[in-house]
Amino acid sequence: KGSGMSSSDGGYLAPGFSYFYVDQNLAAIVTAQRRESSICHVQTVPTGQGPYDTAGAAGTWLGRKGIENITQLFIVGHGGPGCVIVGQKLTSKTIVPLGGWLGSFLDPTCKVRILGCSSAADSELPYGRFLAGQMSQSEDRPGYDLLYGLARATNRIVEGALNGQSNTPLGLKGGCRRVYPDGRQERFLGGGIKDPWD
Repeated sequence: KGSGMSSSDGGYLAPGFSYFYVDQNLAAIVTAQRRESSICHVQTVPTGQGPYDTAGAAGTWLGRKGIENITQLFIVGHGGPGCVIVGQKLTSKTIVPLGGWLGSFLDPTCKVRILGCSSAADSELPYGRFLAGQMSQSEDRPGYDLLYGLARATNRIVEGALNGQSNTPLGLKGGCRRVYPDGRQERFLGGGIKDPWD
């Protein structure tokens, strides 16, 4: 489970179908930037709703629409090291249904991105007046476990933020972590989201 550094677009939308799971508290911010269309769906997750109900609603909607080619899956909520809040606080033990149940709807090239402050970090250290997310080499790696659990469930690459994130524009910014289904990981710099067709 080696680590390295690479650059990436950090979450730019590519042509294809994008699916967003969005915590109710961030829904207005997301829908102001992502419009519902034939290439994008935003599922607002009510406060308190569990991951099985959230995943079930997604599967029902996708089945009804006949969509089987999600090219990007975004999970958007407030976060902290090893967790993201989408309906409920999700950790490596509870986030798996959000991706696992949608396996048959995911394009082979699909990437999964968790847009939540420091959700991919294992811990945080003070850096001036800010907190900087850390990637640990120890056995206690909640951020890694969050991404790896989802990567294994979806059999897709999962990316998340190491540091605090702004909601506008949407997307991974600054230091980020990428975890592959085989357990490899790397650090990269995110750059936000934009639509190439806009």
